[in-house]
Amino acid sequence: MNLIIIMPSKPKIVLPKPTAKDVLSNMTAFVSSEEHEESFSALLTRRRKLIEQMQSIINQKRLNEDSLVEIMRSDDEAMNTIISILGISQEEFYREVSFLRIMDGTFDSEWKMEKIVKMIRKDDNFAKKIAWLILHGKDDAELKKHIPKFALDKLDTDKLLLKTDSLIDSLLRTGMKGKYDAEKGTVVQEIIAEELNKIGVEYKSGDVEVPKIDRRMNFVIPTIEKPRVMIECGIFITTARELSEKGALEMRIRDQVEANYPNCVLVRITDGIGWLARGGKALSSVIDASHYVITLKQLDKLGKILKAHVPAKFFKKKLNSFL
Repeated sequence: MNLIIIMPSKPKIVLPKPTAKDVLSNMTAFVSSEEHEESFSALLTRRRKLIEQMQSIINQKRLNEDSLVEIMRSDDEAMNTIISILGISQEEFYREVSFLRIMDGTFDSEWKMEKIVKMIRKDDNFAKKIAWLILHGKDDAELKKHIPKFALDKLDTDKLLLKTDSLIDSLLRTGMKGKYDAEKGTVVQEIIAEELNKIGVEYKSGDVEVPKIDRRMNFVIPTIEKPRVMIECGIFITTARELSEKGALEMRIRDQVEANYPNCVLVRITDGIGWLARGGKALSSVIDASHYVITLKQLDKLGKILKAHVPAKFFKKKLNSFL
């Protein structure tokens, strides 16, 4: 009996594919609607009124934790208004609240603004901790150990008093944030380079393009032609999307390394409160897709990894005992 296999027909395309010029000529430069604009205009008015109310409360009472809690509980938009004046993004604020909860041992998952506002209303202890963070976090010795000065300095009470110099500082820091975050990766690479120099191994650094690998590496050891260790590093502070995409894509890179450079291992040096707050399954995926995963606190393990995989002739000095 002959089997007749019927192949599914392809969908019929009813419109011709446009050229790039066609698409560009029909693009709307800025998409907006009257309803959307009115909604945000009303929100802006509401926040301006909150600032007026806040000034009234501050003028009547000394700015302290109790009066700040009163302000925070006065309106669901109060916290958004306060962090806007301070020049703190929602994502930054979420991370700082998460860190407070990690320090307290109460962290289970990251809270968004709706949950934070709800807890401020119902939990006196939590409300006072947030007020303390805003009023005193800048000078707290423990926070200084973990939160960068550029971010911590945003917690300036003079901004809540609407003092001109402090508000200018908020505007300037907001404008500099993108550049600050972008250059943070350079700082991490400098720390790793210092460790490699201490170990005394040959390496190539920067955005190193390796043949047959779809991603540039931060470090290739000892040479691009015959790599034995590739290092990719990243500090993750903000979005869950960034972390989830990281986890989803990394196995492909490991497969390419193993297929094209069988004597090479892939080391990922990763860190940041983003993993603590929202890493979830993404971190497990990154670990699975790496030969080694270490954090900045574990850089001392790098020497042992290099000793195991890099021939001794590529070390510029005798292997130290700590390797």
